[in-house]
Amino acid sequence: MIRISFIILLLLGTYETSIAQAQYFGQNKQRNKTNNFKVLQSAHFELYSYLENKKIASEILHNSENWYKIHQEVFKIAFLKPNPIIIYNNHPEFQ
Repeated sequence: MIRISFIILLLLGTYETSIAQAQYFGQNKQRNKTNNFKVLQSAHFELYSYLENKKIASEILHNSENWYKIHQEVFKIAFLKPNPIIIYNNHPEFQ
């Protein structure tokens, strides 16, 4: 009787570990997609993006410069070197 219960416990233990491994499989797959980032530079920012529409990228850079001027007047702080801004198309490409 003890031998049968030991075998049953052993089988249940191996079954549960196989289920746990099956649930974990494939959750963190690597995605090695290379994006061809283009760099647009201004006086205080470097904009890295791979957007096809250059107009959107230049508007983002222009708005960033405008907000920088407003914040500089309020906080009296200046950047020593250009700060990077990285733009992605969507959230999964960011991850």
